[in-house]
Amino acid sequence: MSLWKFNYEFDRKRLLQEAISIGWYKPFTDVGNQSNEEFVEWLDKNPHLKKKVSKFYENLRVHVKDVDKCRYALEIAKYFTNLIGAESYPRFYHQKKGYRLSLHTDRGTKCSINLVLTEDPDPMYFENGEQVYYTVGLLNTSEKHAVHATEDRYLFKLSFAETTFEEIKDVLSSKLSG
Repeated sequence: MSLWKFNYEFDRKRLLQEAISIGWYKPFTDVGNQSNEEFVEWLDKNPHLKKKVSKFYENLRVHVKDVDKCRYALEIAKYFTNLIGAESYPRFYHQKKGYRLSLHTDRGTKCSINLVLTEDPDPMYFENGEQVYYTVGLLNTSEKHAVHATEDRYLFKLSFAETTFEEIKDVLSSKLSG
């Protein structure tokens, strides 16, 4: 399973307003679109580029922890961190209309909880041909996925670097089922 949808009520308009109020985004990208193993191998062969690559990926994200204007986003991040018992890294993403994010895996993230903030979200595509529409979901970021934005798309993402998709799915399914 690549994406597990679940119910979580949140104020989409409020969270979208926080995302828009930041206003400084860099576009989605993925250097070379290699697998994580290929990327690590390339980085091992090019140790002089590690700091530059690390800074590049760091600058791609708008880290919510760094932004004073995102109180609601931080409340949501704290809720899931406490519920799951694992640290998450909250961030906003903006994918401009017409941008095609090709199949890729996320680096440094085992899975993520994604909240799509724009209405009528575009589907997520997976390598096996599956196409999934969702607003709230747990994404296995080690599985190749893509999004082709037909409209501007805002996303609030809680990345988990140390906890697996299955571990978080088990916790959420048991704690949110009631």
